[in-house]
Amino acid sequence: MTDYTDRVPIEPQSIVTPLSQAAVFLVLTIDPAEQALGRVLEVISDIGGLTRAVGFRDLRGRLSCNVGIGSDAWDRLHRPQRPAQLRRFAEIRGPVHIAPATPGDLLFHIRAERSDMCFDPTGSALGESALIQSDDASFEGGSYIVVQKYLHRLDRWQALDTGAQEAIIGRTKLDNVELEDAPGQESHKSLTTIVDEHGIEHDILRDNMPFGRPGHAEYGTYFIGYAGNLWVIEQMLHNMFVGGKTGHHDRILDYSTAITGSTFFAPSNSLLTSLGG
Repeated sequence: MTDYTDRVPIEPQSIVTPLSQAAVFLVLTIDPAEQALGRVLEVISDIGGLTRAVGFRDLRGRLSCNVGIGSDAWDRLHRPQRPAQLRRFAEIRGPVHIAPATPGDLLFHIRAERSDMCFDPTGSALGESALIQSDDASFEGGSYIVVQKYLHRLDRWQALDTGAQEAIIGRTKLDNVELEDAPGQESHKSLTTIVDEHGIEHDILRDNMPFGRPGHAEYGTYFIGYAGNLWVIEQMLHNMFVGGKTGHHDRILDYSTAITGSTFFAPSNSLLTSLGG
């Protein structure tokens, strides 16, 4: 029997929190120079203090900042251990649509109730889905993150009648009630529901945000998924782009195009703090 009496609680980053009114998704690459990595570590190891310093100006703003580290960047840290499932985002090439892989060493996911605070950089079932549990004990309390930027063809989507839109999504439009799939087709809901060989359904934490650049006619969604198991998100994306049980891709991709794709690991607060030396 394992004795947990002296176990130090693992404090995750602010991953399992309510949705915010505003968010910034900042994906960066680190300069190859060795001194650049040192400066980066100084910043990310104290991101909690920086966030508190800015957030203290308005506690109702609920400012938070999660930091994710990419696979290549993690290798540069020369840590003795590595998160078990951390790997680069792999391009998914389906028969019709492609989920591209794009560079990314660091992710800053900044959330607040005020958009201006986002630009001043700084237990539950959800926790079980989004956070690494004791099966990878050295990284318990951390989370794998996949981010993708999707551009929507709103004119084509709006040209569909409500019934067609509901069939693609798998839910009614007004009251969000789940619908049965048509024969030979799988909805977005079905393709992104992951059940393993033991009949256990695996969830993720989504914190998607819509965005728009009217002057450039760009409208879309920034997908961000947190998971304790990276393979769950990977399976969801495989089903969407390659096909699920029926072999048909997610028809939502006929109206929404992925233009980025990166994978990160968000360490627990204690591990993140230790990276500064």
